[in-house]
Amino acid sequence: MAIGKPEDMFHRVVREEGYWGRYEASESDNGLDGFISDAYRLMNGSFTAQQPKLVTDGGHPDLYFAAIEADDNDVNALAFIEDGWAMVGITKGLFDSLYSFFAIACQDHDLVRSFESGASTLDASEIFALLYITAINFAANHELGHLVHGHCSSAATGPRTVRRERLLQADAACRLRSQAAEVEADGYATHMTLQNLLNGPARDAAARQLGVPPDDPQLDEELLRVFLTAVICFFHRLQDAFAAKDVELRSHPFELLRINVVIANLRGWCSTHRPQLANWPNQDDFARIGGMVRNAVSSSGIEDAWDAQTAFLGSDAGQQYRDRLYHESELLRKQMEPLQWRVL
Repeated sequence: MAIGKPEDMFHRVVREEGYWGRYEASESDNGLDGFISDAYRLMNGSFTAQQPKLVTDGGHPDLYFAAIEADDNDVNALAFIEDGWAMVGITKGLFDSLYSFFAIACQDHDLVRSFESGASTLDASEIFALLYITAINFAANHELGHLVHGHCSSAATGPRTVRRERLLQADAACRLRSQAAEVEADGYATHMTLQNLLNGPARDAAARQLGVPPDDPQLDEELLRVFLTAVICFFHRLQDAFAAKDVELRSHPFELLRINVVIANLRGWCSTHRPQLANWPNQDDFARIGGMVRNAVSSSGIEDAWDAQTAFLGSDAGQQYRDRLYHESELLRKQMEPLQWRVL
C-alpha cells in the first residue's frame, strides 16, 4: 500500500498505540466480516457526507473510519487526529461483542414482531442487520463527536491525542469532566445517527428491511424505534457494575442516564426535522421498548442494573448528581469553544 493513504496512517497509529493494526475484513464473508465491511462503506460514506458541514482551521477535516485488529477481549473504540486526518476506530472485539449480543436479542420473537406492520412478517436476520449496523453507526459517531467537540486535539493539525472509549482512567479531579465529555459525544452521535437513518441513504435500505414503503407516513416513527432499540441494546451490553456511591468516580455516566441524554437529543433532533414527533418517545413508549429489550437479552448472561439505576435516578441524590453533570457539561462546552469544530 502506498505511504500516505489514510488506511496506512490508521494502521501505523493503532500499532503505535499497542494494537495489531487495521483489521482487513473479508467482503465475501456472510457473517461478522461481512458486517465489518459494510460498516467500512457505510461509515466512511457517512463521514464523507458530514465533512462539508464541519469546519476546523478554516477548512473541512478529512475523516476516516476503520476496524482495529486486537485481542478479542479488547472491547474498545478510539478517536484521534494524525497529519490532518480525523480518525475513528472500533476494535474487532467490540464488533464481535455487539454481534453476539444482537444475535441473542433478535432470537426473541416479540422483539422482531414489534417492528411488523399490518400483515407483513419480518425476517429476524433483517432486523438483526438493521439494529446492529445502527448501533455501530452510533458508536462511530460518538467517537467523531469527541473530535468535533475538541476533546482530542486543539486542531486537525495539532499533536496526536488518542481517546480510548473504554478503560479510560480519568484523574479523580477530572472524572465528572470526563463524564461530561461522554454526554457531549452522545448528543452528537444521536443527531448524526438519526440524520443518517431518517434523512440519508440508509432510510431506503431500512424501509426495505422493515417491509415498509419509503413514503409510508409511519416510517419515521418506526425508524426512531429502530434507533432507540439499538441504543438501549448497545448500552445494555456495555453496562458496568452499578453502585450509587461511586457514580462520580466513573469515567462514564451510568447507562440509564446516558439513555436519557440520548432521548433528550432525539427529541431535539425531531423538533427541528420531524416536529410531529418532537415528544416521542413518551414514558410508556420508553418503558415498552426498554422492557422488551430486557426480556430479549435475559439469556445473555449479562446481569443488568436497570432497577438500581432507575431508583437512583429518581432519588434526590440522583437528581443532584444529574444536575452537577449537566452543569459540568455546560462548563466543558464553554471551555472547549476555541477547540471545537464548527458545525454548519
